[in-house]
Amino acid sequence: MATVMVMAMTTGCNAKNTSTESQAAAEKKYVIGVSMDLDDSAYWQVMKDGLEAKAKEYGNVELKYLVAQSDSNTQNQQIESFISQGVNAIICTAYDSKAILSAVTAANEANIPFIWCDREIISTDTAKVAYGAGTDNYALTKGGADWLVKYARD
Repeated sequence: MATVMVMAMTTGCNAKNTSTESQAAAEKKYVIGVSMDLDDSAYWQVMKDGLEAKAKEYGNVELKYLVAQSDSNTQNQQIESFISQGVNAIICTAYDSKAILSAVTAANEANIPFIWCDREIISTDTAKVAYGAGTDNYALTKGGADWLVKYARD
């Protein structure tokens, strides 16, 4: 998931793909603001590690992390901070998918792509999400249950 998000941010902003433009894109430095609800579990640490590994692989991507500690007002303020810093993109694990829409709108107005991570944010007429990447918890749970039943039978 981290690979897809960083690739979308560093390649998706350029519709043309001539060799000169590709070289310029490779030399450009990208700053991506990452707004996390929490970072208190192994899952979020693995997500962060994946983003950092992909950014390091690209070499021209800097990640700025802020953690909202399950506070939608704090998260909106942090995203406003990313916007005022002029980041190239924002990746967000929203605490509240409705409360974050004002931050999505502000990012849109600043022409900064907004990507949701793991927790879907549904675009509205005034708040357009550029991309999203998440897990299918139903499929994961079903797969785990199927494995458990097979294991028990065996």
